[in-house]
Amino acid sequence: MAVPVNRSVRLGAVAALSVAGLLLTGCSGDGGGDGGDGPTSAASTASASPSASETADTAGAGSGSPSTAPSASPSGSYEPATSEGPAKNVPMPEMPEAMKEPTEEGLEAALEYWWEAGYYLQLTGEAGPFEQVSADQCVICDSLADNFDEIYGSGGWSTGAEYKIEDLVVDLNDDGTGSMIVVVREGPTHQYRSNGQEYASKDADKSFRTHWTGYASYEDNSEQWVIEELIVQSDSEINE
Repeated sequence: MAVPVNRSVRLGAVAALSVAGLLLTGCSGDGGGDGGDGPTSAASTASASPSASETADTAGAGSGSPSTAPSASPSGSYEPATSEGPAKNVPMPEMPEAMKEPTEEGLEAALEYWWEAGYYLQLTGEAGPFEQVSADQCVICDSLADNFDEIYGSGGWSTGAEYKIEDLVVDLNDDGTGSMIVVVREGPTHQYRSNGQEYASKDADKSFRTHWTGYASYEDNSEQWVIEELIVQSDSEINE
């Protein structure tokens, strides 16, 4: 169930509250809001990265690489979202071949693609690529998809939160699963109603650095990695 909250949607915030709901109630992604404005899931009220932070990035943003704006799509040149309207001609991310390999490199590629697809979700409301790399039982994945489905379904839009993966460490297990530690920097993000009014948020113009841990599994049927869960360990504002 989505509830109004008084803040922008950041992946870290979504993660923190999603995991809290999972631990306390066994629910998958629903929680309580703070009574403000904005159609997002309860998971977005916490402060931790695509947690109490926003999400973002574009194709090819890997460990230590700078985030970049999406390039042109086949339908025309990319136009970023503004207070006047949503992004246009956002290119759909392409699944990297590397993530189809049951290796550390494959897991790294899957996690990078997860963030790229999450940014595409923020800019378009389209969850297809994101769901393709997310396990069915992934709490934060469901919460994030529900948040932006509600925003875009009501005629609103988001500027997305540009991100940069600053550090990434993965480790494989013998049972076809893998664990990861990742540090992500997320930039400002703004969400708007269909009439152009911005959802009030004290964090809209802030940047955050979020430390995550998580795990993934290699699916033999689809022959690819999927993200099972990501959990925020810490989230701090970046003052520049």
